[in-house]
Formats: sequence, C-alpha cells, structure tokens
Amino acid sequence: MAQNMAEIWKEQYRQRFLQEGRLEGRQEGRQEGEFGMLSRLLTRRFGALPEAVVARMRSADSEQLELWGERVLDASSLDDVFR
Repeated sequence: MAQNMAEIWKEQYRQRFLQEGRLEGRQEGRQEGEFGMLSRLLTRRFGALPEAVVARMRSADSEQLELWGERVLDASSLDDVFR
C-alpha cells in the first residue's frame, strides 16, 4: 500500500513539473518572439541597433516588449520608443 501511494505521489509530482516546464517554455518562446519582432521593426525603421538597446530589450519582460512594439508606430526616434 505504501509503495502504491509513493508511486501515485511520484506521478503527481512528475505531472506538475511537466506542466510547469511547459508553461515556462511557452513564456520564453513568446518573449523571444516579441524580442525578434521588435528588433526587426526597430532595425528597419531606425537602422542598426546599439548594443545597449539590444541588451535592454533582452532583459525586458513580455509586457515591456509589447509596449515598446506599440510605440514603434508613432516614434520618430529610438529614444521615443524607450522613453
């Protein structure tokens, strides 16, 4: 009986960790996609990006990347995007 319970708990933990891993992977994929799109938009609009801008974008979360992406539409300079 104890061995059976141990197997059940083991499977429950395995399922939980798999689910957490999937969620984390999706978040990382979304963030990488947003970074890539923002990078392409900024490069096309303003030319080559300074390393400091790329580093700032790499350290940003998805919400921040989205906000900057929306600002690209109205910005007249890189500074306008990152204000």
